[in-house]
Amino acid sequence: MTFIVWSEGVVVCAADGLMQLLQDLAAAYQALTQFECQRAIELFGLLPARHYNTGWVLCNVARAYFELCDYRQVNIYILVYTCEY
Repeated sequence: MTFIVWSEGVVVCAADGLMQLLQDLAAAYQALTQFECQRAIELFGLLPARHYNTGWVLCNVARAYFELCDYRQVNIYILVYTCEY
C-alpha cells in the first residue's frame, strides 16, 4: 500500500498503480464483453488477491464461466460471492 506523502514521487507511484489496475480490469472486462471468456478468466486471475476477491470481479468471473456453460464453477463463484456479503 502506498501512502500519499507530500512528495511528487509517491503521488506519481500511487497514480501509476491505480492506472495499471484500471487497465487490467478494463482488459478483462473487454474480453468478457467480446465473449472471449477463457481469456477474461485468465486476465481476472492475474489481479492481486485483494482486487480479485471483490464482488464485482467474482460476479464477472462467474458470468464468464456461465457463458462457457461450466455451471459447476458458476455455483462455486456465486457461493464465494454470497458468503462475502
